[in-house]
Amino acid sequence: MKKYILLATMLLIVGSVRAQTFLNSDRADLSGAGLPSVTVEAGAALSSTTGGTNFNTSSLAGFTAGFSFDLPVNTTLAIVPEILYAQKGYSAATPFGNFTLRSQFIDAPLLAKFRAGSRINFYAGPQLSYMIASSSKFSSSFSSAAQQNYDISGSNLLVDGVVGLGINISHTVELRARYAVDLQGKNTNGNTFVPAYRNQALQMGFGFKLN
Repeated sequence: MKKYILLATMLLIVGSVRAQTFLNSDRADLSGAGLPSVTVEAGAALSSTTGGTNFNTSSLAGFTAGFSFDLPVNTTLAIVPEILYAQKGYSAATPFGNFTLRSQFIDAPLLAKFRAGSRINFYAGPQLSYMIASSSKFSSSFSSAAQQNYDISGSNLLVDGVVGLGINISHTVELRARYAVDLQGKNTNGNTFVPAYRNQALQMGFGFKLN
């Protein structure tokens, strides 16, 4: 997962450099920036866990989709509430064999959007993340008794932190990348098999403005 975090960091750095280039030339080209808008968004995700587990985990591919609402404060700042469906999870290698945990979440970010000219947008803010379902797939070496050791527990409602970057391809299409991480552990009643861990995800996709 470290390479995906590095990729997200590089995107933010590149965006910062691009922003400096666009600031002077594009500051005047903010047509439509002061109007509320609704955006449909969809994309792919790579998720895993942070440290805190006693088994090796690797990333799991999934997707996200939903709506965002752009509520301008001024020409450079907007508040962006969102409602998203997001797949998260991880694959793990354990003494009993391999298994994959895939979870379905409803995410509700409340982000501040900072415009740097007409092309670059930076996002940051908190997110409520509610797990609506989860399923585990075990390799054939897992016994039924061993599988019970890897049941998850704790609250289904989590608080996340989100940072992201957007690049406006046109007035209606934005390329988006973001990193989201749980701020508290899942499986809070952890055991020696699955201690408390935090979900993290790198999400990339497109936003399509409807108005």
